[in-house]
Amino acid sequence: MSSEFQENYSLVFIFSKNFDKVLLIEKEKKLDGITIKKNEEIESVQIAKKIFEDTNLKIDPSHLRLVLQLPNVNKSWVFNVYMSIAEIENVSNENYKLIDVKNIPNNCHPTLVWLLPLCIDISVYGSNFNQILMK
Repeated sequence: MSSEFQENYSLVFIFSKNFDKVLLIEKEKKLDGITIKKNEEIESVQIAKKIFEDTNLKIDPSHLRLVLQLPNVNKSWVFNVYMSIAEIENVSNENYKLIDVKNIPNNCHPTLVWLLPLCIDISVYGSNFNQILMK
C-alpha cells in the first residue's frame, strides 16, 4: 500500500512498561510522536536507529508494532503509526518529553487524544480480530 504514496512516514510512540507515560518530541512548542521520513531501509530498522541516535534508547526493531496507517486522501502521503515499550524514564534529550497519558497537555498534537489510547488498547487487549478469535 505505501509504495503508491508520494511521501511515506513513520509516526512512533514509545510507552513506559506500564503504559502510564509516553515519550513525545517537542517541535515548535508542540508535542507529537516521533516522525521519521521513510528511506530505502527496512522501516522498523530505520525507526530503531533514529530513536537510538536521538535518545540512546535501544528498541529492538521486532518489538515495534504497527498500529494503523493514516493515508492522505489524494495519496500525497501516508503515516504508518508504530508503538513500542521501553525504559523511557532516563531519556536525557531536551527535545523529548515524558507525558502522562491520562493527562495529555494542551500543546500536544490534537490527534494524540485518540491515537495514544488506541495504541494502548491494541497493545493491552489485542485487536478486535483477536478478541473475536478468543470468544
